[in-house]
Amino acid sequence: QVGLTEIVAGKLGASLSVMTDLKPALPLLEQNAHPYLKRTLYLVQELEWGSDFKGTFDVIICADILYIEDSIEPLVKTLITLCDKETVAYFGYGRNRSALKTFLTLAARAGFSFELVPKNLHHVYFRAADVDIIMCKLRNKS
Repeated sequence: QVGLTEIVAGKLGASLSVMTDLKPALPLLEQNAHPYLKRTLYLVQELEWGSDFKGTFDVIICADILYIEDSIEPLVKTLITLCDKETVAYFGYGRNRSALKTFLTLAARAGFSFELVPKNLHHVYFRAADVDIIMCKLRNKS
């Protein structure tokens, strides 16, 4: 479901859930979020990786986005603008991880550190052998 991670974050108590995607997906994000986040502050906003997006966040949750090599450089550029030293970014991915090595290389060069989240810390209902989660933090901006 498009926007599921943001909906879950909102239901778990996020003070603000910002749902981003490319412009054609925004109506679907709004449609999916509205029934679940009626009492939660949320925004649906266009974000094209590599474009200027102002502001930093406490937590960033990304799911199934590490599979297109050409998208990784703009993704890392955007991640730099969205993070400060307090931000924690989580990247969840399953079988679609063909650009993972490129992401790790470029993000490390940009000043990010990584830690694989142990499987026993994944929620029991969503734990799967082929799904991994990386926690990412900005050490310093290059």
